[in-house]
Amino acid sequence: MARIYPENLITHRVRTPSEEKFLRSVREKLSDEWTVFVNLEYTSAPDFRRVSGEIDFLLFHEIFGIVIAEVKGGTLSSALGEGHWLQGNRPCKKDPWAQAQSQKKFLLRYFHANYGVAYLPFAVAALPCFPDCAFRGDFPPETRGNALWADDIEGDLEAFLVNFLRNSRDRSQVVHAAEFFDTALLRCALQSLFETAEKLRDRSKEERSVLLKLTHEQGRALNAESCGRRRFRVCGSVGTGKTLIALEKAKRLAAQGESVLLLCYNILLSEFLISSVQAFPNVVAAAFSDFACDALGISEEEREAAAKKNEAGRDAFFDGLPKKLCAFLQKFPRKFDAVIIDEAQDFSEDMWRAVESLTRDDGRFIVFYDPNQNIFRERLAFPPSLADAPEFRLSLNCRNTKNIFREIQKCLPNDAEIFPGSPEGERVEEFFPETAAAARGVLETALHNLRTRSVLGNEITILGARGDFRKTSIGENEEIDAFRIASPKSRKFAQRIVEYFTCLRFKGCETGTLILIDVDPASEDWDPQRLYTSVSRAVNRLIIIHAPARAEKDAEAA
Repeated sequence: MARIYPENLITHRVRTPSEEKFLRSVREKLSDEWTVFVNLEYTSAPDFRRVSGEIDFLLFHEIFGIVIAEVKGGTLSSALGEGHWLQGNRPCKKDPWAQAQSQKKFLLRYFHANYGVAYLPFAVAALPCFPDCAFRGDFPPETRGNALWADDIEGDLEAFLVNFLRNSRDRSQVVHAAEFFDTALLRCALQSLFETAEKLRDRSKEERSVLLKLTHEQGRALNAESCGRRRFRVCGSVGTGKTLIALEKAKRLAAQGESVLLLCYNILLSEFLISSVQAFPNVVAAAFSDFACDALGISEEEREAAAKKNEAGRDAFFDGLPKKLCAFLQKFPRKFDAVIIDEAQDFSEDMWRAVESLTRDDGRFIVFYDPNQNIFRERLAFPPSLADAPEFRLSLNCRNTKNIFREIQKCLPNDAEIFPGSPEGERVEEFFPETAAAARGVLETALHNLRTRSVLGNEITILGARGDFRKTSIGENEEIDAFRIASPKSRKFAQRIVEYFTCLRFKGCETGTLILIDVDPASEDWDPQRLYTSVSRAVNRLIIIHAPARAEKDAEAA
């Protein structure tokens, strides 16, 4: 039975009875040597010009190559000599064969631009499919052997596809993909393409429709190596797509067979990176501390015990990891073809020494950073090998709504701009309660209003300055409205659970609805950089509840 990607199909992926019939046939009749990718809507070509297109099904065989299937249903008619095609009563911009060929060209351009191959060394064939079509009028006689018809689907479908691929192969192409490509990595490259499209699709509803599209400047950074640059920095404000580019770069290099180390500082961000590269066995993604502990053989129990120590003991343990890792690597060297660092402003000089020792002399070394989020270090430092490296700047915020972007700019003005198509979004709500009880009441009202609008608990995140939410205005009672507040240790994503994090722990992550509590800009805990970093975590909705102490000070000043 063929493997279907994605495994959990969403209803909008298969939209017509003809597509359902085709999917059922390929799932049941093809062997497990086939991977069937379902419905890719692409909005950006590799050169980042806007293009609109769709691949209904992409069938990948580990030996014979790729079939791009354009599925048609209903009633089709054509007028020979006039070039007119109708599906039902609607005119078609292109005939099914031309549509399939356009999709093939997109795929070839994608691999050429992103993986450096002029052509794939196996057959890539475009195939119109008519599982249940009715036809009116004349039909081009030469189409019989160049399309998949209902009787072909009912017969030996796998034999038909293999023969079609064999007959489609150019003389310059070879028979076996496996002779030239690691087919597992090639499948990963296709998954990466479909995952990127799925992110765009998920955000295509109202406000999130344009927030994750690759901008031109992101494209320049992503393809910097086409200009011969193997070591470079990417500097960007919040929401400009640094993590998106870092992930995509790691996947593309992995699909070319390179070993990749993808590091960040924040544990929570590392969990997202790890889940995003699970399909790529030659990518190691981790937080620096976890990578160091794994290399040094430090157990989970030892790490947890260190994290529970007082501040001095905790800092001594984790601050000592970089030097211990450097000493270990001198005795037991380990090298990667490419090292990619996300949120690089968080790395210390000792950490950089360890990271440099993990990079091959001729390897790729790419770092992504935002100087305005440098909240852990007294000064921003990079390793010597990157001191004179070229730098690409990202200035276009593609994450936040315009109202949230304005709030970010109020916290820490910078040269970033909002993506022109970004939605206005909901207004930022800001409250100044007089007492801790009033602050909790404001939070309860906010959560109640979100619940009545069908916002689930796992779509909301609360951030504060204290490690234990019981020491905030939330208090000892974790039940608020119909929700329960949970600390990060719980890590439960039930519909009624709202997670609480410190602003530092949530750094590098994002959430649809963000509530900041006990905010006091006069406090060191909420200095401009920390407030800038925290506010920017919100994608769609932002609610700011100020600390009662500030409200009292403001009242006295007034």
